[in-house]
Amino acid sequence: MVIIDPSRWRPLANSLEWGLSADDPAQRSHGRLFTLLMACNEVAVRETYVCGCRLGERSR
Repeated sequence: MVIIDPSRWRPLANSLEWGLSADDPAQRSHGRLFTLLMACNEVAVRETYVCGCRLGERSR
């Protein structure tokens, strides 16, 4: 799982805020996902989890 914070990357935040909006909730959701995939930058990634463990943490 990747946790993204759009406020860390202004172009992404702008795209999500001012992007096209659809009346259909499914289309709106797909549009947001497409924007995340195309406009995201590693700066916006706040946390990453693999198999339930946060990357960078050591298992005990």
